[in-house]
Amino acid sequence: MPVTSESLQVGRCYRTAKAEVFMIVSFDGSRVIYVVERNGMYPTWNKAAWRVMSRVDFAQHVDREVLCR
Repeated sequence: MPVTSESLQVGRCYRTAKAEVFMIVSFDGSRVIYVVERNGMYPTWNKAAWRVMSRVDFAQHVDREVLCR
Protein backbone atom coordinates (compact mmCIF):
# COMPACT_ATOMS: atom_id res chain seq x y z
CA MET A 1 0.00 0.00 0.00
CA PRO A 2 1.55 3.31 -1.03
CA VAL A 3 2.21 6.00 1.56
CA THR A 4 0.08 9.12 1.22
CA SER A 5 1.00 12.58 2.44
CA GLU A 6 -2.10 12.54 4.67
CA SER A 7 -1.00 9.31 6.42
CA LEU A 8 2.41 10.61 7.53
CA GLN A 9 2.85 10.92 11.31
CA VAL A 10 5.47 12.44 13.60
CA GLY A 11 7.66 9.85 15.33
CA ARG A 12 7.00 7.18 12.69
CA CYS A 13 9.63 5.63 10.43
CA TYR A 14 9.45 5.10 6.69
CA ARG A 15 11.69 3.02 4.39
CA THR A 16 12.89 4.09 0.94
CA ALA A 17 13.62 1.92 -2.09
CA LYS A 18 17.34 2.33 -1.28
CA ALA A 19 16.78 0.77 2.19
CA GLU A 20 17.21 4.07 4.02
CA VAL A 21 14.92 4.64 6.99
CA PHE A 22 13.61 8.12 7.74
CA MET A 23 12.02 9.19 11.04
CA ILE A 24 9.71 12.19 10.97
CA VAL A 25 10.69 14.76 13.61
CA SER A 26 7.94 17.31 12.92
CA PHE A 27 5.91 19.13 10.31
CA ASP A 28 6.42 22.73 9.28
CA GLY A 29 3.33 23.61 7.29
CA SER A 30 3.48 21.50 4.14
CA ARG A 31 7.03 20.35 4.84
CA VAL A 32 8.31 17.27 6.65
CA ILE A 33 11.32 17.58 8.94
CA TYR A 34 13.04 14.20 9.26
CA VAL A 35 16.29 12.42 10.11
CA VAL A 36 17.96 9.45 8.44
CA GLU A 37 18.66 6.36 10.56
CA ARG A 38 22.38 5.67 11.06
CA ASN A 39 23.57 2.51 12.82
CA GLY A 40 20.21 2.02 14.50
CA MET A 41 20.05 5.59 15.81
CA TYR A 42 17.87 8.54 14.84
CA PRO A 43 19.71 11.78 15.70
CA THR A 44 16.57 13.80 16.39
CA TRP A 45 18.41 15.87 19.02
CA ASN A 46 20.93 17.09 16.41
CA LYS A 47 19.29 19.84 14.38
CA ALA A 48 22.26 19.80 11.98
CA ALA A 49 21.14 16.29 10.92
CA TRP A 50 17.57 17.38 10.22
CA ARG A 51 16.45 17.34 6.60
CA VAL A 52 13.41 18.96 5.00
CA MET A 53 11.18 17.81 2.14
CA SER A 54 7.65 18.66 1.09
CA ARG A 55 4.97 16.24 2.35
CA VAL A 56 4.09 15.19 -1.18
CA ASP A 57 7.71 14.54 -2.17
CA PHE A 58 8.38 12.66 1.08
CA ALA A 59 5.37 10.38 0.52
CA GLN A 60 6.50 9.68 -3.04
CA HIS A 61 10.09 9.02 -1.92
CA VAL A 62 9.24 6.37 0.71
CA ASP A 63 7.84 2.90 0.05
CA ARG A 64 6.23 1.98 3.34
CA GLU A 65 6.03 2.58 7.06
CA VAL A 66 8.33 0.41 9.20
CA LEU A 67 8.94 -0.08 12.90
CA CYS A 68 11.58 2.24 14.27
CA ARG A 69 14.46 0.23 15.72
